[in-house]
Amino acid sequence: MPKYFGLGENVVYQMTKSLQGKYHEVYIDNYFTSVPLMEYLFSHYVMCCGTLRIDKKYLPKNLCKDENLKRGDFDYRVFKDNIVVYKWMDNRPVHIISNFHGTKKTEIKRKNKDGSIVMISYPQAVKDYNTYMGGVDEAVMLCSLYGTSRKFLK
Repeated sequence: MPKYFGLGENVVYQMTKSLQGKYHEVYIDNYFTSVPLMEYLFSHYVMCCGTLRIDKKYLPKNLCKDENLKRGDFDYRVFKDNIVVYKWMDNRPVHIISNFHGTKKTEIKRKNKDGSIVMISYPQAVKDYNTYMGGVDEAVMLCSLYGTSRKFLK
């Protein structure tokens, strides 16, 4: 195990040890993603894609600013020869990192505020992430809707 991995990366490392060399695809949440993890997994033939916290180390700083992107636009940067970081603007910016998707794009139907349906383009990595992580992200969303914090009066 690389000694520079943090807690999140270490969890993914431990859980993917048996997948190394088998070209399996792994989809992970933003708590676990990092550039060093993506590099490590790619070098061990584990394909990985995940959402991304934009304040992580080693990320490209020159992605388009949010105000320069309109709905359906996306920007990406390829670095380390195989890692792509995407910023896709839906209703708000979505950040994805992948070590195997490349720069492929696809289209999706979305409703405008007036109810009309439009086709917008988005990265294939976002489509695959939503397909394979949908249940997990829905559970996280439902947990966030239920407020666990309580205010106490003295």
